Amino acid sequence: MNFISSRNDSKAISFREAFWRGRAEDGGAYLPADFGRLSASGLSSVQGLSFREGFAFLLSHLLPEIELSRSTQIVQAAFPEELFGEDPLKAAPLNPYNEKELLWLAEGGPSGHALDFSLALGRELRREFAGAGREDKLVLCGDGTMATALAMLASQRCLPEGGENSEQQAKLLICLDQRATKEEREMISALLDEEDCGLFLDEGAADAEFCLLKLFSNPEKRRKWAEKGFLLQEAAGHSPLSLVTDLILLILAFARLEEKCPLSAEDPVDLYLPLYSFGPLLAAFYGKELGLPIRKIIVVSGRNKIFPDFLRSGRYSLERRFFKTCTPSLDRLLPAGLEAVLFELCGRKRELLEDLRKSLAEKRLFEVPRSLQRSWELHLASLYCEDRLILRECRSLYDSSDYLLDAGACAAFASIHQRGKKASEQARVLVYSAENPLLNTEFSAKAIFNRQRTDEAAREELIEECGLYRPALVDVMKTYRKAQPELLLPVSAEELEEKLADLLSVNRDKGRVKDAALPLKEAEEKLSEPELEEKPNSAETGAVAELEED
Repeated sequence: MNFISSRNDSKAISFREAFWRGRAEDGGAYLPADFGRLSASGLSSVQGLSFREGFAFLLSHLLPEIELSRSTQIVQAAFPEELFGEDPLKAAPLNPYNEKELLWLAEGGPSGHALDFSLALGRELRREFAGAGREDKLVLCGDGTMATALAMLASQRCLPEGGENSEQQAKLLICLDQRATKEEREMISALLDEEDCGLFLDEGAADAEFCLLKLFSNPEKRRKWAEKGFLLQEAAGHSPLSLVTDLILLILAFARLEEKCPLSAEDPVDLYLPLYSFGPLLAAFYGKELGLPIRKIIVVSGRNKIFPDFLRSGRYSLERRFFKTCTPSLDRLLPAGLEAVLFELCGRKRELLEDLRKSLAEKRLFEVPRSLQRSWELHLASLYCEDRLILRECRSLYDSSDYLLDAGACAAFASIHQRGKKASEQARVLVYSAENPLLNTEFSAKAIFNRQRTDEAAREELIEECGLYRPALVDVMKTYRKAQPELLLPVSAEELEEKLADLLSVNRDKGRVKDAALPLKEAEEKLSEPELEEKPNSAETGAVAELEED
């Protein structure tokens, strides 16, 4: 599998090279140059295999540059049973909810987040590819949501006893903004060590995701960092690594489904995907190209219905009323991988993509031609669901099955049931989710206990009450919480690049710029706690979307 940039197709490069770069030199997203097909025999080849055997087979199948014997060793090292369990990809106990509704989850791993899989695989691939004599300092950057931060930390902190990171150690940059609660900031600060970088954007209009995207997608700035010897990669964004990982997990889910419910091109399924990011959506696009029996891809979002509005009207605007909900990860204004998804939705027409990028940067919105919209309707749709219905669905599913689902899976089922009789007229549905309910403690506690709680005690109570998979990081968090937390470095959006350069400098003192950090209490006094009632979120509406130009 070779990769090309979404902005320039002059040269296709290998996965190895795309893996190191993360993004193309022109700031574009790397996407597969072409696909073969996963034959029926190829899909059946992973049936009956364990999770690790199937993952290793598909990794070697998609990336022939990694031989199967070596792929097996990489996968065993990346996904130790102590951290990922015996089978991290499974059908939920409530499956089948009825004869037409099927659910598969990927919730194993040290933090319980889908990122665990790509970050752990990336750690081992860095070791595998480091023999090329590279001296670059790799920096994994995360946009600061709790799930992203914990998964990044888990990839470095939760190695099995006796395990070691690759010699090509990746530094971590975790950038938080005002969406992070006081408790979350303290916890992340406590988990950082002297090799990591912690930044806290202390402006009301500063959004970590937008600020980092501005840094990543600007070719001039990427060259500037490369000259310093740093390769910046998005931990939670689109990358060749995350694409391959998401695609393998989805193929494995279908192979497991085939073992229980025969599938064919004549009897495809509707695939429901919670919109945590665009990674699984891209995997579904390419999975369908490879021959997975998918009739329609249905993206599910929360009350703010950003993606549903876009598919309905063809207009994507950042100037919109934005409500704070109990499912914030389903309602992101600029989900990771937007450019990659637009590239595919535009039929890989770079001129059209360039026009959309410029419009978003200059006008904070873009519109696609109606003819393009019509081309999506046969294979892509999007639904949204109100908080109260998602919470009610979560409680109903728990009462009937004694199993607690994450907010995204609950939103998918609530959307299906909202459609009533129409749902029974459709193909079978497969709900595919990849997040542990503990990652949104507020939602889970409200659904089960009917009260809003985000503290450590609430996580423990949910584990005990619901019998949840217990991510290894839960215990690691306890250990670090006892220590005196290091402080995050508060910066403004304008200072982000300058402070990042200071933090990554080899001359920095124990990972912190001297006298740069305010006491956490002082930083807290500048901020008000996030309000829980539904109201427009100024941090989102005030953010500046940057798909930067040269």
